[in-house]
Amino acid sequence: MDNRIGGMIGPSLSRRRFRHGPLPGKEGLLNMKKHGFTLIELLIVVAIIAILAAIAVPNFLEAQVRSKVARVKADLRSLATALEAYMTDYNDYPDYKHPDGNYAFIQYLPDLTTPVAYLTSVTIRDPFSPDRLTAAVQGGHMVPYDTTWIGSFHYVTYSGRWRGNHPDYNPKGYVMNSWGPARIHCFMEHYPYLAIVNPNHQLPSQWNIPHYLDMLYDPTNGTRSRGGIGRQGGFPGIPETLGG
Repeated sequence: MDNRIGGMIGPSLSRRRFRHGPLPGKEGLLNMKKHGFTLIELLIVVAIIAILAAIAVPNFLEAQVRSKVARVKADLRSLATALEAYMTDYNDYPDYKHPDGNYAFIQYLPDLTTPVAYLTSVTIRDPFSPDRLTAAVQGGHMVPYDTTWIGSFHYVTYSGRWRGNHPDYNPKGYVMNSWGPARIHCFMEHYPYLAIVNPNHQLPSQWNIPHYLDMLYDPTNGTRSRGGIGRQGGFPGIPETLGG
């Protein structure tokens, strides 16, 4: 009986082994199953990438802001050196020379480049300058400015064409500033007067600035917090570097 059964079954198994090869072991079965990723594995990978991106992208943006702040400080320091050299020669700081007198920006200081080249160019871009025509606040609303100033540092001299803003305080001093990371006009041109002469002055409500100290950028409030980064000369009692 055993021989008969073996004779009946044996050839069938032999043919099966010949047609299909040896039966796969445990490792073979596992390898056959893993031809690609499962849905759960893909979801895990996507979740890991999302977590890494959530950590890396903000840090990258923060590093960009810090780099721009450092660039602004360096550019303002170079401008201050040129302004002080001009002051040594002419006993005053140069006044801005826009035709209608309303646009007080570094690029309207041709006296820094001619006839004596204190700077090779006054076209120094503020990396935080808005890209649109947005600047002065009048009645609480943003109004258009001349397109030619876009990108420039703000600049005023208290002894020049801007003196009418504080007629009781007109020393030979200047203030220049960047918009700061928030890209909002910070009215830093008024800072020396408020800090030195009238610290209790009530600021106009349309400025949206609670206190004159809030005109200055402070990174401890957040790298994109409101406030300008500036520099002054000729005003005793306050730091040369303002904000940052």
